[in-house]
Amino acid sequence: MLALIVVTSGIVNKSSITDILIFFRYIIIPYAMYYLVSLYINHNNVIKVIKYSIILAMLQLPVVIIQRLFYDQLIPFSAVPISATDFMFGTFLVKDDPALSMFLIGVILFLLLDRRNNYFIKRKHFIAAWLTITVLLSNAIITHFILIGIWGYYLLIRLSAKTILHVGVAGLIVMSVFFYSGYLQDWIRTLQGVSSPELLYMEGSEEKFLEGGYARGAAVLYYLNQPLKLLGDGPTKYYSPATGEFLLGNKGQLFVFYSEIGLFGLLVSYWIFFRMARYKIGSSPEIARPYFLAIVILTVTTQAINSLGVIFAYNIFLSTNLVSGREVPSKLSRT
Repeated sequence: MLALIVVTSGIVNKSSITDILIFFRYIIIPYAMYYLVSLYINHNNVIKVIKYSIILAMLQLPVVIIQRLFYDQLIPFSAVPISATDFMFGTFLVKDDPALSMFLIGVILFLLLDRRNNYFIKRKHFIAAWLTITVLLSNAIITHFILIGIWGYYLLIRLSAKTILHVGVAGLIVMSVFFYSGYLQDWIRTLQGVSSPELLYMEGSEEKFLEGGYARGAAVLYYLNQPLKLLGDGPTKYYSPATGEFLLGNKGQLFVFYSEIGLFGLLVSYWIFFRMARYKIGSSPEIARPYFLAIVILTVTTQAINSLGVIFAYNIFLSTNLVSGREVPSKLSRT
C-alpha cells in the first residue's frame, strides 16, 4: 500500500522516476529487517539472541561514558565530522543515538513488562536501571520522555509494595549517578528547554527551517499554516540525493512523510509499524503496544522507518513470545 501511495504521489506531483525510486528506501529497509529477523530468530535460538542482546546493551554504558568524556581526544580519528552532542552513539552507527536508545528501550520493556518470557533473566531491575542511565546519557532527548513514560506505566500496572521498592531503588541509583557526576542539572535544563512552548516562536527559526536547519517548532507552525497535504508535494521533493541534505528542516519521519507523500503516506507508515507489532511471529502484546507507541513518538525527531538499528531492534523485541512458544499468524505481507 505504501508503494502505491508513493507512486501515486509521484505521478500527481510529476516527480521523476529517480525521485520515486529513491523514496523506496523507506519501504525496502523495514520489510528487509522484518523478514531477516523472522528468518533467523526461532524457538531454538531466541533465548540466546535475547541474552546476547542484553550483554550488548549493558556494554553500551561504558562506551557512551568514554565517548562523552573523551570527545576531544577521539574526534580526530573520525572519518566524518560529528558534533559533541551526536557523539554518544555507543557501538551503533555514527550519529545513530536514536537507534541505540530504542534498542535499550526494547530491552527495558522486555525486562519490566514481559513476565511470561523474561523468567531466565536475573536482576531485572538492576539491569533496567543500568540501561536507563545509558539512555539518559545519550542525546536522543525524545527517548528520555519515552523512558519516563515506560517507568511510570510499569509502576502503575505493577502497583505493589515490592514494585515501589524496586522502582525506588532503581530511581535512587540513577539519580545518584547523575547527581554525583554533575549531569543532573544539565539534564533537567535540557528537558526544560526542548519542552518549552517558546520553541514554537523563536526568532529566526522559520528561516532556519526553510534553509534546511533543524527547527522543530518552526516545522510544526509551517505545516499547520499550509493546506492539508493528502499526497504531499512528491517523493524526495525536499531531499537532495547528491548532498544527502534536506532542503527543508524535515528531520523526523513525521515531517518527511507528511511533506513528501502526504497524510495518507504518513498514516500507512505507522500502519507498517502497527502490523509488525500486531502480527509479528512471536509478538508479545505486553511489549508490542508500548513499543509501537514509543516508535511513533520517535518519528517526531527521527526517520525511524529508515533506520537499520531502530527497525532491527524493534523486530527482535517483537519476537520474545517465541520463548514461551506462543505465535500469531503473520499478516504483514497484506499491508
